[in-house]
Amino acid sequence: MKKYNLLLVFFLSSISGFSQSGYLGKKNSFELKTGIVPSYRLSNRIENSLAVRQGKLMNLNFIFSYSRVLARNFEAIAGYQFANVKCTSGAYIIQGEPTISGYQGASYYGNAYFLQEPTISYHGGYLGFNFYRLGCLAPIGKYVGLMFNYGLSSFQPDDEIIFGVRSDAVYSSAGFLKKSYTIYSSDTVGFTTPVTIKSWHLKARLGRNYPLTDFLVLNLGITIPIFSSYAHNLTERFGFQIDGPSSYSASGNWALYGMNSLKPYHKINFEVGLRFMI
Repeated sequence: MKKYNLLLVFFLSSISGFSQSGYLGKKNSFELKTGIVPSYRLSNRIENSLAVRQGKLMNLNFIFSYSRVLARNFEAIAGYQFANVKCTSGAYIIQGEPTISGYQGASYYGNAYFLQEPTISYHGGYLGFNFYRLGCLAPIGKYVGLMFNYGLSSFQPDDEIIFGVRSDAVYSSAGFLKKSYTIYSSDTVGFTTPVTIKSWHLKARLGRNYPLTDFLVLNLGITIPIFSSYAHNLTERFGFQIDGPSSYSASGNWALYGMNSLKPYHKINFEVGLRFMI
């Protein structure tokens, strides 16, 4: 008799261990989320005929996802991620670039700085899972997990990068993170054909879900990149290889510039989202 009781207890424990939990009977959810990646880079633009360099404190991305509770402490997630990538770089067109027009003598013949860069869009999808720990039942409480991202970004023929020669001295200052310079000469770089960059990322996840109402859950989380790759045709770089070259060529390979601009959007990402349970 004791043997049958032990078997019954083991059987019931196995069922409860793999049974679905959910939140108040709801196992599916849709989530809207904003991601914030801290930044220390500078953006360049032309404003009132001046070259403005302004610090960026954060890079934003936006996520829409669907999740399904598969077990009492496990859920699977599929999502779409978008980022409006403002290409930024402290690098310069290589010295003596012949395409720069309007030089006013040898004193202005030198490094041609970026004056205004294009904005490209990142569109990506991802698959992932969350494992709820420390006695938490999915989808409420603390979790850890993994996610795999794949995305596309591209420069289009109507995109332009404006570069030129600016003053070395600051013309005016509008705060600690913003400075303006006089422009001596400028020119543009265009793209005759699209330059498409394919990227994939493996990231770790951790965070916590807080119930707000019977159907609304607040999510606070963080994603940490483990491994990433950026590719265009035969050019491929891994995340740890892209640190930004010190110079570019106006007629060179601009795929590397795009990869360097995408990387800051895939670093440590702090996320805030709202889940709608159904």
